[in-house]
Amino acid sequence: MARKVTLFTGQWADLPLAELAKKMAAFGYDGLELACWGDHFDLKLGAESKTYCDEKKGLLAQHGLGIWAISNHLAGQLICDPNFDARSDGFAPKELAGNAEAKRQWGIQQMKYAAKAARNLGIDVVNGFTGSPIWHMIYSFPPTSKQMIAEGFDYFARTFNPVLDVFKENGVRFALEVHPTEIAFDIVTAARTLDVLKRRPEFGFNFDPSHLVWQMVCPVRFLREFNDRIYHVHVKDAKVTLDGKTGILASHLDFDEPGRGWNFRSPGHGDVNFEEIIRELNLINYQGPLSVEWEDCGMDREFGAADACKFVRGMDFASSKLQFDAAFSKGRKNSRKRRRGLSPPSPRLITEFSKPHWRCPTRIRPITGRSASRRRLLRASNTKVIVISRSSMIRATTVSTTVFPAPPMNSTRLWATPKRNRGTSSSKSVWDFWSVFRRNRAPRSMRTRCGNAPRTKFLPGARTS
Repeated sequence: MARKVTLFTGQWADLPLAELAKKMAAFGYDGLELACWGDHFDLKLGAESKTYCDEKKGLLAQHGLGIWAISNHLAGQLICDPNFDARSDGFAPKELAGNAEAKRQWGIQQMKYAAKAARNLGIDVVNGFTGSPIWHMIYSFPPTSKQMIAEGFDYFARTFNPVLDVFKENGVRFALEVHPTEIAFDIVTAARTLDVLKRRPEFGFNFDPSHLVWQMVCPVRFLREFNDRIYHVHVKDAKVTLDGKTGILASHLDFDEPGRGWNFRSPGHGDVNFEEIIRELNLINYQGPLSVEWEDCGMDREFGAADACKFVRGMDFASSKLQFDAAFSKGRKNSRKRRRGLSPPSPRLITEFSKPHWRCPTRIRPITGRSASRRRLLRASNTKVIVISRSSMIRATTVSTTVFPAPPMNSTRLWATPKRNRGTSSSKSVWDFWSVFRRNRAPRSMRTRCGNAPRTKFLPGARTS
């Protein structure tokens, strides 16, 4: 079943929620990811009143919309940021402007409210930021010691663990949007963040590929590294426009201003490979919403939101429930297609004897018969085969073994006619054994057929190198 397509309302907080809900329903969205600013959602009211939460859900339901997550980015940024300048004053009440610690304590309380509000809404994910006490040290000059960085991560853990305790009490998870200016902004820092929190399950990630791709970090690799921590997904794109003059640090230029080395783009109009992301989300069994975070200064907002909804619906797909070649096995039991369609087993050693009464080491169990299971083992591309060489083919008293690696599946005809390889270095061992095989006139049961070509049982197309 296709995932729900939602819109993050943070970039639309200038519109009343009722107006925005009507508009997004018309664009085709399934729901909204409510930002906790503007009139979209009040965290304190949501934490204290289930009636308030029901009213918000009812308003969305009038337009056929649902809710699966809320986002508390702005207040969250205050929790671990130094807050030593006016940039974050707008994230908190006006009376707290210029007071770093007061802004921090307000942000912590708001995040605790978010956990309780999510429970009252009947959802289990809160997205957001944490801020970072060490982001301003990203470039190691003036010199930054390893101890300074370690202390920054420890400070984050001491500050955020009490917040996560509230999330645990309410059965809600926090999803950090991995993002520059946060304690985790790439794969390495995300792993370190999990470690300092002792990988407690209340903390995971809101995956947003746009913040990774311009750093030249592979978004798919991020999903693989943290496959059990993807609690929510943002769909946003970015375009790198380096031309020898522009720089990846954006040169203190606003978004889409000429001279920037990268910009955010509407989904499908940048460098993010969303098809590979969807494939990886299928592999990790992510079933949550795909939430459009629309940011593109070069495109009309409403056109972009409608276009993004169509794009996300068109790119999402479910994984297959069966192998594409499963139909090959239908038909005759011994058909060649069936034999070639069998999945290879795990690497192992195989010894085959045509006569069960032949003497062999007791720890080796002879494999006899022409069953499908025997063929499956012999035709496996990653199987090692033991070739039995005897001084006398029938009345052997000793057994010596030579191990040949099994070949790729497409080389299975190499030994169908051994004479073609006579004298070549790659077939010397096999030719020697084949000569012994013919000279001693071993019974025909030592040979089997693949199509019309004779083949030794013990060599399922193996090639020596």
